[in-house]
Amino acid sequence: MKRILKAGIFAAVFLLYFMGVRANGPLQEEISTVTLFMENQGTDLAAAREICRQEEEEEQGEEDTGGALPLCFWGEEPKRTLTCRETGSSSIVTEILTWGSPQLILPEGEALFLWEDGCLLDRETSFELFGTENAAGQIVWCQDKPCTVRGTFESSRNLMIRQVREEDGETLRAVSMKLSDTDQAAAQTQQFSLKYGLTGEWVDFIFWGALAQDLLLLLPGILCGAGVRQLARTGREMGTSWGKAAFYLGGGLLGVGAVLVLSGYFTVPASMIPGEWSDFSFWENFWDRQRSNLLTILQTAQGEAQLTMLGHFGISVLGSISSAVGCGMMLK
Repeated sequence: MKRILKAGIFAAVFLLYFMGVRANGPLQEEISTVTLFMENQGTDLAAAREICRQEEEEEQGEEDTGGALPLCFWGEEPKRTLTCRETGSSSIVTEILTWGSPQLILPEGEALFLWEDGCLLDRETSFELFGTENAAGQIVWCQDKPCTVRGTFESSRNLMIRQVREEDGETLRAVSMKLSDTDQAAAQTQQFSLKYGLTGEWVDFIFWGALAQDLLLLLPGILCGAGVRQLARTGREMGTSWGKAAFYLGGGLLGVGAVLVLSGYFTVPASMIPGEWSDFSFWENFWDRQRSNLLTILQTAQGEAQLTMLGHFGISVLGSISSAVGCGMMLK
C-alpha cells in the first residue's frame, strides 16, 4: 500500500511540476510587453507612424518578426456611440485607437494588423448591433463615419478597436513595447524614452515572471539535495576508505554542479536591486509600485490580458510549490 501511495505522490509531483512549467511559458511571453503611459496629451498618428517606421527598420536585419512591429501606440476614448443603420440599434463602447501591432494590447488585435482600415468589436456589442456575434463584413457607424467590422472577440467590456486616423488628433496616450531581453528592461525602456523624447511612467510585470521562474527551481533543488544526501549516507556505510571517498566526492560534485546550474537560471530583476541594501524604504516603494502597476493596467484595454498573465502566474506558482511540497513528503 505504501508503494502505491508513493507512486501516486510521485506521479502527482511531476504532473504538478509539468503544469507549472507549461504555464510559465506563456507567462514569460506576456511579461515581455511593457507599457509607457505618456505625460501631457500624448502623441498623434504622424509621430507614431514615424517612430514605428524607425523601429521596424531596426528590427529588419536583426530577426524576422513575421511582419509584426515591436510596439503599438494606443489610446482609449470612453463612451463612444456605435450605430447600425440597417437595424437601427446602437451601443455605448470604449473605443481603442491603435497604431502598430494591436496584438500587444489585446491578443485578438492581430487580425486588425492585417487591414489598413476597419475595426474589431466584442461579441456582446456585435450581437446588440447586428443580432449576431460574428458581424465580420458589416458596417458600423461611429461619429458619423462608417467602419467595416473585420472580426469579433470575447471580452467582458464593450470595446471597439481600430487604427487611428489623422483627424483623431493626439489621442495616443500610451505605447506598449515588446522587449527583446527582459533582463535589460530598464536599459531598453530608458533608451526608447530618450531616443524619441517620450516621458511618462513605465509599467511592467517582470518581477512576477522572475518570481515564477525562480520557484520552478525548488523541485530540482530538492531532488539534487536528496541525491547529495543519499550519496553521503551510502559513503558512510562503505567499508573501505576509497569507497567512502568515491561517494563523498560524487556527492560533492553533484552538489557543486547543482548549485552552478540552478544559480544560472536564478534571476533577480534589476528593479529589485537597491543602491544600498540598508535602504528599507526601497522595498516599501517597490511593493507600492507593483500594486500601482496592477491597478493602473487593470483599468485599461490591457486589463484582460494582464488578468490572463496573473492566471498563468498563479498556475505556475501553484505547480512549483505543490510539487516541491509533495517531493518533500515523498523523501521523508
